[in-house]
Amino acid sequence: MAPNTGTGNQGGRITQLLVVSGQVNLQVRPLTNKDSRVEIKTPAGVAGVRGTEFGVSVQNDGKMGIGTKEGAVATSAQGETVLVNAGFKNLTIPGQPPLPAVPLREDTRLNVSQLLAKGKQVQIVGTVDPVNILLINLQPQNVDSNGRFDITVPLPSNRKVEATVSTPLGTKQLYQLAVP
Repeated sequence: MAPNTGTGNQGGRITQLLVVSGQVNLQVRPLTNKDSRVEIKTPAGVAGVRGTEFGVSVQNDGKMGIGTKEGAVATSAQGETVLVNAGFKNLTIPGQPPLPAVPLREDTRLNVSQLLAKGKQVQIVGTVDPVNILLINLQPQNVDSNGRFDITVPLPSNRKVEATVSTPLGTKQLYQLAVP
């Protein structure tokens, strides 16, 4: 993630960060030039700020989750923009306009509805908050727009699967799933 910095029409500074997958948490000081901005470009769309604290999560399939702690973030895709104010979050799916902003919960819950050993593999079915990043045995996993997932991974010899849930603002929860 290397920043690309340039200048706008009125001498404002434009900083662009490309995030293809993973997370970035930023605290951007208020910008003095009205034409200055910071943009986070992802496969789903663009998040732009002028002085705020927020986080961006990008899943491997390009879905972008935004959580705003202070200030406001504008998420844009498919010619539409949604403002995500402090205390709110939203999700943007590649090829679709941003979803409406909803109240932000730093919700790291992992709800597992099925944990089934199948030979040398284990099937895990469950849900997380759809703006979060889910890692299973340190590997990023995709979740659908409702946070659902159905994945099959190799079964470790100790029959324990490690799962990590991370919010856009960086709160993390580690889980050890014991496979029966």
